[in-house]
Amino acid sequence: MATVLTDLNEIYDPDLYLPIRGMVYRIPAPTVAEADRLRSLVWESELTPQDLHDEIVKILGPAHQQMTDDEIPAPYRDHAGCTAIVHFGASTQLGREYWMFSFLGESIDIDALIDRLLDRNEGLVPAAGGVADGD
Repeated sequence: MATVLTDLNEIYDPDLYLPIRGMVYRIPAPTVAEADRLRSLVWESELTPQDLHDEIVKILGPAHQQMTDDEIPAPYRDHAGCTAIVHFGASTQLGREYWMFSFLGESIDIDALIDRLLDRNEGLVPAAGGVADGD
């Protein structure tokens, strides 16, 4: 006897929903061909700033106009667009991580954090050339 599952369209919403300033923007899922093109952009391309802008506008689709009408700051729009590109072109998990953490470098002093961690863990990390070979 064959197994017939529920139509995926009835139980799964492939779109991406991004909350910004109390509004939720829906980014429609791309077609398979478009997702494959995005995948090559994420993993194999070096985009110029203009190319990236064009890709952001394209991936956001109708949400781009809605963001414009809502006077969303351009950095928020860019962050949403890059998140969508990563979400649909790489993986939903990487998209989620990009949304949550990509701007941390602007929020914290990475060099100071690394210095503090190194100072704190001094003695725990072997000096260069000081790794035991197991003999």
